[in-house]
Amino acid sequence: MLASLTTTSCGGNSQPEDINLSELETACEYLDAIETCLKSLAEMEDKYGKDVDEDELSSEDRARTVVIQEIMTEIIQDLPKKFDKADVMKCSNFEKVEEASKKYF
Repeated sequence: MLASLTTTSCGGNSQPEDINLSELETACEYLDAIETCLKSLAEMEDKYGKDVDEDELSSEDRARTVVIQEIMTEIIQDLPKKFDKADVMKCSNFEKVEEASKKYF
């Protein structure tokens, strides 16, 4: 099941692979990064279907999913070290990201 492959939380209009954690300076940039990863995972889900097993993914997509998960894990671990929830909640995409992330957590 793809949802079980995506149990960790990536910005903006780039691809997850373009995200550089050291360049994220604001709470909203962190949320943008998470949103980028969630969008990529949603695209993967659209491509394969909601209940696909990991072994049904192409090797390229399987590898990309692992990379996205690693990026999201780094972002989620770093975010609370730098910002409190009040800062994150001020971001315009907070509710959208919070709702989208429920699909994977």
